[in-house]
Amino acid sequence: EFDQEILIIQECLKQDVPIGVGGFTRIEWRNKKAELTFYLGVELKSHLRLMAIEKLLYKGFNEFGFHKITWPVYGHDPNIDLYASVFKIEAILKEEYWWNGKWNDRIYLTKLNPCDTNLVEFNRSNPTTKGNSMNLEKKSSG
Repeated sequence: EFDQEILIIQECLKQDVPIGVGGFTRIEWRNKKAELTFYLGVELKSHLRLMAIEKLLYKGFNEFGFHKITWPVYGHDPNIDLYASVFKIEAILKEEYWWNGKWNDRIYLTKLNPCDTNLVEFNRSNPTTKGNSMNLEKKSSG
């Protein structure tokens, strides 16, 4: 059940011309995670990009039940700041690919399901378990 793909969006704005496609790949049903795959036209406005991302995240979390969605983004993508407003940067792989005459980073963005009640957060500042320096507390959703 690894490396399945689900194509989700093929939106059209004017004259039935597709603005892009998106979906999920590298789906791990057992671990409830998937990788976002996404292509939208270069000229597409920021609010339409965000709308498409929100639709995909909604489907991933609410319809497919994913706990975690990752998205590897090329470092030369001019929309990284926009994407980082929705996702968290989990990792930066330095000099991962050659593009436009130089080595570029690949940025791994992630989003956890905000409705998942099983999320726990590590709290070092308040260790309460005897013989152990870590404390796992339920993270409130919100």
